[in-house]
Amino acid sequence: MSVKGSKLLNSPANDPDHIRGRYPAKNTLVLYGAYPSLAAAEVYLHLRALQQNPQGAFCWIFRHFLTPLDPETASHHAAEAAEAAASQGKFWAMSDLLMERCLKLSPTSFDDAALVEAASAIDLNISRFLREMSEDAHVQSIREDCNSGLLRGVEAAPALFINDQRYRGSLNREALAAQLLT
Repeated sequence: MSVKGSKLLNSPANDPDHIRGRYPAKNTLVLYGAYPSLAAAEVYLHLRALQQNPQGAFCWIFRHFLTPLDPETASHHAAEAAEAAASQGKFWAMSDLLMERCLKLSPTSFDDAALVEAASAIDLNISRFLREMSEDAHVQSIREDCNSGLLRGVEAAPALFINDQRYRGSLNREALAAQLLT
């Protein structure tokens, strides 16, 4: 889901924000995350599980936060793959796969072959996916996400904001549930 607006946290979610759940919601979380960050993957998977809870009526927004912002890193390459999937309406399917791969910590989880395999697994148009990847079609969107994080004092992924406030508590499932499912 995408809604027009600005990148400010206290403004409506915007295109190209990636929104999971109903927006607006009682509780809205913005996750600045990165692939292949193990810590970001754990938080991401906690959030996905919490949202499947019958009380999980919160929404969350994913924004990329890469350090360094270097287009040659595996993290940047994976973010581009997620954005290429988004252009075909499958951001969350690709992001789910990439975050699950983070937990495996395989050095080949984010190489070109693995990203094409992931794109194929979620039924993307592979020629379009490859074209967008080779043209760096989504670099600007990734850069905008990173810059919005920097403006908010984010230094590393994962960084969370709940209802426009920086969350610095525990990142385990129980602590997140206490914040989001109330």
